[in-house]
Amino acid sequence: MSSGSSTAGGAGSGRRAGPGPQEVRLRPESFAVMGTQTEGAVADEEWPGRGVAERVAASDLLPSVVLAGVAVALAGFTTYNFLVELSNLRVALPPIIAASQGYVPAFIVAWAAAWLLDSEFDAAGRWRVSLAAVGGTTLFGSVTVLTLFVRWAEGRTVGEARYAVFAIAGAGALAGLLMGVLYARSQRDAEAAASTRDQFELLNSILRHDILNRTMIVRSRAKFIGDNVDGRPAEFADTIVAQSDDISEQVERTRALLDALSGRERDVEPVRLDEAVAVNAETLRTTYEGVDLSVAVPEMEVLADDTLRDVVGNVLSNAVEHNDEETAEIDVTTERHDRYVDLRIADNGPGVDDDLKETIFRRDETGLHEDGTGSGFGLFFVDAMLDAFGGSVWVEDNHPEGAVFVLRFRRPDAGPPA
Repeated sequence: MSSGSSTAGGAGSGRRAGPGPQEVRLRPESFAVMGTQTEGAVADEEWPGRGVAERVAASDLLPSVVLAGVAVALAGFTTYNFLVELSNLRVALPPIIAASQGYVPAFIVAWAAAWLLDSEFDAAGRWRVSLAAVGGTTLFGSVTVLTLFVRWAEGRTVGEARYAVFAIAGAGALAGLLMGVLYARSQRDAEAAASTRDQFELLNSILRHDILNRTMIVRSRAKFIGDNVDGRPAEFADTIVAQSDDISEQVERTRALLDALSGRERDVEPVRLDEAVAVNAETLRTTYEGVDLSVAVPEMEVLADDTLRDVVGNVLSNAVEHNDEETAEIDVTTERHDRYVDLRIADNGPGVDDDLKETIFRRDETGLHEDGTGSGFGLFFVDAMLDAFGGSVWVEDNHPEGAVFVLRFRRPDAGPPA
């Protein structure tokens, strides 16, 4: 029976054997294409049955038509009042000035109707602009009419009623138009921020599951090879293991940075600052030659998380890598304050120019070298993580030469950030 089964599924059956479950590969872009096609098909099938309200809401043209209607109404009312005033007045200048208070808003609203057609807003954003202008016109005009009606009901003489209505309604149209544009832009920016946050989440997921898992596989295979060979192949295997560990650590730092940039509140807890400094100091002494490192950090805790060692390590390694002296002198000390602890890392390097003291913590800066070397990730990571911890980081001048990087952490007994 087993032989027959094998023949039926093998090459001799004339049928091509399909891949096993472990061989199936689906790429993310495949899902994107499939999703787009499916959504488009569903949308096309549902479109004939959609209500009028949905069609109106999805229209890119109707918001401009509505704005144009507001402009025409303002211009028409202004023209009527202008003609009436000309028939009653001998001097034409006052009616012209009064008419300008209606024609100018009407012209601006008409221009906005044309601009809206080519604007960056989607249908929802265009409706926000259009309805805000309509709302401003209606609100200001209605309040004016109601005020005049109350005056008339009280038996008072109401003069130039039409003039007051179209002038104030025109001002309402401009106010509503401005507020609508600002609101539509804020909504667009909020949606873009939400989309960016979703992309951060996706990238975080990729880092967490795909890259780390594959790095672990590479590391384990290299470790196995290194344990079973000698000579140069063993050295190469050890290098692969070391590089895999570095990649894993970098991925963890990137994940932490993405969490901080996405606005997700990090869970901070008391962490030993002196231990983080000691571990990095030992690494610095064994990694670099010509380093005179002095550490005076008593036992203390600060509010941070498991990235504290990476934060301190980035600044310490930066102080050595950008030092052009024959012997890099690094002094690490602390200062206690009521709510904070300052970790001060001073060096005897070239220092930091005043115009770079702020920008070196930005992502688009490449580092302190004149030739622009460096990834720009380290100090950006430090700044982002200190901010997530509720602290801050800055750089000062060291005397007589060099720079002092100050990492400010919250104390565990300090309470919430000020």
